[in-house]
Amino acid sequence: MEPFNKEHTVRACTSYRKSQLSMPTFEVYNDYYGMGLRSSGESLIFSLDQVYHVQPGDIVLIHKDFYHRSKYISEQDICSQRVQFSETAANRIISCIGIEHFNELFDHIVLHLTPTYQDKVSQILSELINEYAIHDRYSNHILENLLCHLFVTLLRGIDEGIAPNTLENFNGIHTIVLSALRYIENHASKDPSLEEVAHAIAISPSYLSRLFTKELGISYSEFLVRHKISNAQRLLVKTDLSITEIALSSGFGSSNYFCYVFKKYMNTTPYQYRKDKIHP
Repeated sequence: MEPFNKEHTVRACTSYRKSQLSMPTFEVYNDYYGMGLRSSGESLIFSLDQVYHVQPGDIVLIHKDFYHRSKYISEQDICSQRVQFSETAANRIISCIGIEHFNELFDHIVLHLTPTYQDKVSQILSELINEYAIHDRYSNHILENLLCHLFVTLLRGIDEGIAPNTLENFNGIHTIVLSALRYIENHASKDPSLEEVAHAIAISPSYLSRLFTKELGISYSEFLVRHKISNAQRLLVKTDLSITEIALSSGFGSSNYFCYVFKKYMNTTPYQYRKDKIHP
């Protein structure tokens, strides 16, 4: 999507998308974060290590560094209330609620809201959409306050037991790909080859390669690199491990190679990424 207008820190809309459409490849938001409350239609969201089932009543939370791909799986068109916000708005929210709570919310990816919280969240999103449509000289302040209200509402819901939503009980995705994803997740530090994964789940490497491209829109090798980067991002923010320890734990042969690949994909060094995320 387009970069943010310099005058805007938050934007909101009601989004309509045709059923049975899919993102052809993995994408990442480079300069903004996103949230969307689904009101109709179902989809799958693929991350680099998990698959999430999104249904009406779910809210999707996309961090700006989160590689993902969507696949729509229902006959009904997709309708969502959506809000996106820049790094500037994110930093203002963090100054209010703290980096721990900010990261806690985005760790969930998909939350299944109770009817009560669906109503609360939908009302806040409606106010965001209406204010964004007005967008006068006061709107950025109002939008950022409403966004902070949305964050606190969702955090309260998590405290009260609204649950993450994954694919554990859903059979709409090819089970071979799901088995491969889980094998990669459990053996990522060993940098598993396509042949190793295929052997572990008892299929041919060529068939697994074709399935990866068909279901995920990305080659196995590219998926594995991005998965390792994603794992490294988590370790950089959530642990005190050294850069070398993170490199080895994430399946890179050396810290130098890890730093090279990380900078290529993230446009920053691992050290700077950790510093920016922990002390924004």
